[in-house]
Amino acid sequence: MALLPRAGPAATTTQPPRTTAPPAAAHVQGDATSWWLSTERMTVCVDLDAAGIIVAAPPIVRKFIGQPAKNLGRWLRRQPGFRCQKL
Repeated sequence: MALLPRAGPAATTTQPPRTTAPPAAAHVQGDATSWWLSTERMTVCVDLDAAGIIVAAPPIVRKFIGQPAKNLGRWLRRQPGFRCQKL
């Protein structure tokens, strides 16, 4: 049995895929530091101020903005494959 032709125009992409994620908020100034956090389910980059408070984060962890980083770390450590690194 022959395969049917694909309907519609050929798929094209206008931008090459990104292989690295930019910092969570490049506009955050001062002594903010960026951290890369990864589990088997997600990978995020968050910015912390000098006191360890999350000042910028992607939507999936946005509820942690304004909270100490240890709260986010505690939540992520419950997921398999947790890793973190300072950027």
